Amino acid sequence: MKNPAIHSSLHPLSGCTLSRITAALLAALTLTITGCKNFNPSAEQITAVGNLALSAAQIASMYRQNDGVKRVSLCVGIYSNSMYGYCDGADLDATRDAALFHQLGFDRGITLLNGDATRAKIVTAGTALCSGLKSNDLFVISLSSHGGQTPDLSGDETTGYDQYFSAADGPILDDDIARLIAYIPCRILFKVDTCHSGSMYRSPHNYAAAIKNRIRNARLEKEVFTGSMLFIAGCAENTVSYGNKQTGGQLSYTMHTLIPKASSYDHWCTLIQANMPPTQIPVITKIGSPDFGHQPLFY
Repeated sequence: MKNPAIHSSLHPLSGCTLSRITAALLAALTLTITGCKNFNPSAEQITAVGNLALSAAQIASMYRQNDGVKRVSLCVGIYSNSMYGYCDGADLDATRDAALFHQLGFDRGITLLNGDATRAKIVTAGTALCSGLKSNDLFVISLSSHGGQTPDLSGDETTGYDQYFSAADGPILDDDIARLIAYIPCRILFKVDTCHSGSMYRSPHNYAAAIKNRIRNARLEKEVFTGSMLFIAGCAENTVSYGNKQTGGQLSYTMHTLIPKASSYDHWCTLIQANMPPTQIPVITKIGSPDFGHQPLFY
């Protein structure tokens, strides 16, 4: 969210393939990871979510459990970051999203807040949640923190800069986020409420343009994205997002308030674009097939 532009030379997963890193991380899953667990919201948090967007009746009508579709969520929010300073409302975004998904009967959810949201834990959590998913399942990713740009070292960015998400212990590049997404075999709803977030996903379908560079750098292991993704970003890659302690990120807050009015994902996106302030224009992108925009939310 809004903060002076950050440029970093750190490349968190540079020189390593995702599988090598995640294999080591998954081997460490026998250890207890603080914050990397199913989220059980308090009564106060559930009440707050209900007051913001949904009545009990609406929650009941959207409850999705036991319909043969597995739904999982990864919610990351970093308000206090020793490397980049404060990001007002980012942890509220993640807490609110996690509470909502719990209400809606998601099969599993992992929530990482503030200092717990390290690069390793985020990658480990995302990889672990992929296990057992099939094409019609749903993986929801919610990321809120600072976002920035850093010089591109792999040569695959026409602008000369990579975008990154600020984890608690350093940046996660868009290249590495894409590498994780490529391993998700199902429908993906991916929200990034940060500055410079418009291309944070680095579309797996854009791999072809840079495939020679990535193979030469031994940084690309999986080229084909078999899932389908709806990506909703707070702003374009060269602009900023806004938020505050009371309501969280502007994008996240707007999305929540419009849930009761949305008849489908496509309708929701139209409402989001119409209700965001002129100072912040979200970026909405669809990738892969089949397109699930016509489906009811969280179906």
